[in-house]
Amino acid sequence: PTKANLEQHPSSEEMLHMTVEITAAYLSRNPTPSSQVPALIKTIHRSLVMAPQRAHTNGRRKTRLG
Repeated sequence: PTKANLEQHPSSEEMLHMTVEITAAYLSRNPTPSSQVPALIKTIHRSLVMAPQRAHTNGRRKTRLG
């Protein structure tokens, strides 16, 4: 991937695909009550959505401090 590609945020479709892949992988290795699956999906999706924002914020902090 080029630098420009790395700086772009994934599309909603890509986020959904990543959420499905991660959730399926987790559930295949971790016994989880079905009542907890919706919360797991929300947590994974939220984490993926917030990751670029956290990375950007962390990068700014390092720049200021470093």
